[in-house]
This record gives sequence, C-alpha cells and structure tokens, in this order.
Amino acid sequence: MSEILKLSQDGEGEAKAVISGDDNHLFFQFGERLLITRKLTGNFPDYERVLPKDHTQVVTLQRDEIKSAVERVSQFADERSRAIRVQFGPGEVKVFTSSVETGESEESCSGDLHWTGNRYWL
Repeated sequence: MSEILKLSQDGEGEAKAVISGDDNHLFFQFGERLLITRKLTGNFPDYERVLPKDHTQVVTLQRDEIKSAVERVSQFADERSRAIRVQFGPGEVKVFTSSVETGESEESCSGDLHWTGNRYWL
C-alpha cells in the first residue's frame, strides 16, 4: 500500500490510476508506471483461537518510541518471516529479533504495566 501511495503522489496533478487484476495478481498503473503484486493464497489464521479471551494486563507506551524501536529491530529480522519478538517486563518493553544472516538486535522502551479487569492496551 505504501508503494501505491508513493506512485499516486508522484503523478502529475489529476493523474488517473488504472487498477485491475486476475486470479493471482493485482495491477496498479499510474501513467507509464505499472506495479504488479501477487495475491496471498491460503486461509488466514484463526486468530480468535490463539489470542486469550480475557486480558488482565494493560501496557502504556509512547507510540513514537515503540514505533522507532520496532523499525530499528526489524532491519535485522529474517527476510522471509520479518518476525520480531516483544517481551513485557516491569517498567520496560523489549523488542528483539535474531537471524543467522544478519545477527541480533534488541531495543528497550519504558512502559507502565498495569493489571485491570479484562482489557489489554498497547
């Protein structure tokens, strides 16, 4: 989506976008530029079965601080999975990842962890 936004902003004035697709791909044309993307296949995981129904902790974080930490750490994430891990502890949140190819990265952010009824805030 960020590439589509970038291409649409690079257009001149009232540039027209043409969007089409087939069974496996989507096509976005902005003037002479064409972006082709492959559709994901398979079933989306049933996240409701994985996530707990009752949440008893609240975490309050500074959005810009955690966003910057995730961006820095994700540069070292495995290229295929792009997975990062988040660990919550007293007064801090650690964001980390490791990869055989790129090594390890870890960032810590301050955060307030609170117990509450059934809400989880991040």
